Amino acid sequence: MGRVQSAPQADDTEVFVREFFRVLNQIADDYPNGFRNIKGQLISDDDDISNQWATSAALPEAIESYISKKLNQDMVYVALFYHEPDESMANTIYENLVWLVNNCSFSCCSFAYDSVENDGSKTTFWIPFDTGGNAKYDNMLVEVRLYQSIDITDDFDIIDTWGVVVNFSTLRQ
Repeated sequence: MGRVQSAPQADDTEVFVREFFRVLNQIADDYPNGFRNIKGQLISDDDDISNQWATSAALPEAIESYISKKLNQDMVYVALFYHEPDESMANTIYENLVWLVNNCSFSCCSFAYDSVENDGSKTTFWIPFDTGGNAKYDNMLVEVRLYQSIDITDDFDIIDTWGVVVNFSTLRQ
């Protein structure tokens, strides 16, 4: 069981947290570049409707991390941490990720945050309030999202699934 799932008290927890914070900063620092410095090889190309690239900035314990671009939108960094039927585990992971982002000292800027809940889904989001005069970060949006989706099993059964992601994207106004 990973630290994002249970946040155990262990000797290596401090190392994990430092690495998590380092990668969060690496992602945030590359936001003004459209994630160009952390964007890797193209892994999915759907005729300019949706593209996905590998990333060199994978958050520790993420199931998958990638950079995505859909239609004419800006690049989005995505780190998936959970996608299973256990709602309780999804909530635990969500709360632990919110704690991690809240306690990170970002080098680019200081953030204000808020949370919204709607029908079981939750989003905590951060927007910069002090960028030290660097306007390139003004529209950066960081989110931790807990969401419910429906999956179909190999036996064609429909099951509820819970997902938890961390996203870096552009705030739409």
